[in-house]
Amino acid sequence: MKNIHLPNDGINETERENEALRNEIERDREIWIARLDELTAKVHDREARIRDGNKGNGNKIEELRKRSHSLEKRHLDLTKELLQLQISTNEKEQKQQEENELLRFKNTALANKLLIIEK
Repeated sequence: MKNIHLPNDGINETERENEALRNEIERDREIWIARLDELTAKVHDREARIRDGNKGNGNKIEELRKRSHSLEKRHLDLTKELLQLQISTNEKEQKQQEENELLRFKNTALANKLLIIEK
C-alpha cells in the first residue's frame, strides 16, 4: 500500500469543493422541504373542500329524500281521493240510471193509461 501525498493546495481545493457540494445539497434540501410543505398544505386544503362539499351534498340529499317522501305521501293521498271520487261518481251514475229507468217505466205506464182513457 502506498500513501499518496497531495500538496496542501490540492487538499484545500477538495475541501472547498466538498463544502460547496454540502452547501448545495443543504439548499436543495431546504427547497424540496419547502415544496413538500406547500404541496402538503394544498392537499389538506383540497381534502377540506371535498369534506365540506360532501357535507353540503349530504344535506342536499337528505332534503331531497324528505321532499320525495312528502311528494310520495301527497301522491298517495291524491290517488286515494281520486279513487273515492270515482267510486262516488259511479254510485251516483248507477243511481241516476236506476231512477231514469224507473221514470221510463212510470212514463210508459202513464202513456198506457192515457191510451186506455182516450179509447
